[in-house]
Amino acid sequence: LPNHAIDPVKLNPRSIGGYVRAWASVSANGRVTASGGGVHVLVDAAVAPGHYIIDWRARPSSPCEATGSVDLGGGLVPGYLTSQTAHTRVRGEQSIVQTYNAPGQPTALAFDIELVCATPR
Repeated sequence: LPNHAIDPVKLNPRSIGGYVRAWASVSANGRVTASGGGVHVLVDAAVAPGHYIIDWRARPSSPCEATGSVDLGGGLVPGYLTSQTAHTRVRGEQSIVQTYNAPGQPTALAFDIELVCATPR
């Protein structure tokens, strides 16, 4: 492998479980602090505190799921998140994220999330 570069072309696709198509670090107020692949986040506090809608710019040709974790940097409250992803004809991939504090109460928390798809395109 030249220059220590590894990409999907150099790997056996039968050994790959998924490809990260996009990722984002999101603050508790829904601001994207870092991302790759393009993402737009909307806070939907009318549903519950810590309820976010994520529109991914990626337009994959295979099924995808979002996975992530609450960001514990800076001494923030520990917690967890749940996510659900669906493909829409108009918006492409869209994920719903709900963050919870350690006791399980819906709470607005910073989090990191990635969109993992079955194929690299």
